[in-house]
Amino acid sequence: MREIVRGYATYCLEEAISSGNLGSVITAGEALADAVESSPQLQRVFEIPDVNKRLIKEIVTEIVAKKFPNEAASLLGFLSAAEQQSQVPAVITQLVAEVNTLVRMTGASLGNQNSSLTADGFSSLYLGTFQQYTSYRQARDLMAGYMEPIFETADSIADLKIVEDFLFSAANVIRESRDLAKVLGDPYVSGEVKSGIISSLFVSKVNVLAYRVLRFAVSIPRVRDVAGLIGFCVELSVVERGKRLAEVRSVVDMSAEETAQLQNILERLIGRKIEIRFVTDPSLMGGFVVLLGDYLIDASLLTKFNQLSESLLLSA
Repeated sequence: MREIVRGYATYCLEEAISSGNLGSVITAGEALADAVESSPQLQRVFEIPDVNKRLIKEIVTEIVAKKFPNEAASLLGFLSAAEQQSQVPAVITQLVAEVNTLVRMTGASLGNQNSSLTADGFSSLYLGTFQQYTSYRQARDLMAGYMEPIFETADSIADLKIVEDFLFSAANVIRESRDLAKVLGDPYVSGEVKSGIISSLFVSKVNVLAYRVLRFAVSIPRVRDVAGLIGFCVELSVVERGKRLAEVRSVVDMSAEETAQLQNILERLIGRKIEIRFVTDPSLMGGFVVLLGDYLIDASLLTKFNQLSESLLLSA
């Protein structure tokens, strides 16, 4: 199973648990896998080279939605488009087996919203059981999958902006506290403990979706740069809104005029609209540093002093 599918599945399964529809998701997965395995016509559809992924997703989603809840339709539609066509039945079977394993482990009652298998603790349990090792690249794919249903169901760009703002602030809070960043990035601290920390710090201050993203991020095993992973989610949200993110670090925020001038320069540099986010960094002494994708523009006073120091040493 690809990490982007596991991330998407986690979000949909949390929704299914909250609504008491987890049993229906399992049943829908079993039915779709059996239908594909027993139907040569369906198998040929999945085996067509260069088939339109969006079309596959729409077809599967529509078929499943006729009989099963939205969580099942969305999940199976996305899975069918994201995985290699020949692997779709096997991945569906794997997903169903994993969920059934968690149900047995927890003694959960399917269709019961008061079950021992809860949405709040699901990501830690699910990833901790089936995602034992995660590289940073895999973690980004997991986050991209988890963010996708948020993008699909957001009522407006303004809603995405609210989630994005909270995630940006949370990433900065984590970066600015070495102790917090160390604990959240410690591979030997359990996902449950990390989720508890996130809950105590943020649950009363952020909206529900932003909190869920934070909770999922710290549930991913062996990811040391949690703040960077949350920042990646901010980038995804900015791109979803049709822009690129430019992070500007400075001692103090720029004036509106200075910000407009910098934005104009950066937009001409990359050829598309950008959104500037400021991070206060007193260590720079003055000036600013811009991080924009692969670009790094360092106009800080600290760097200039360091360059001067090196020049004086070399000329001595």
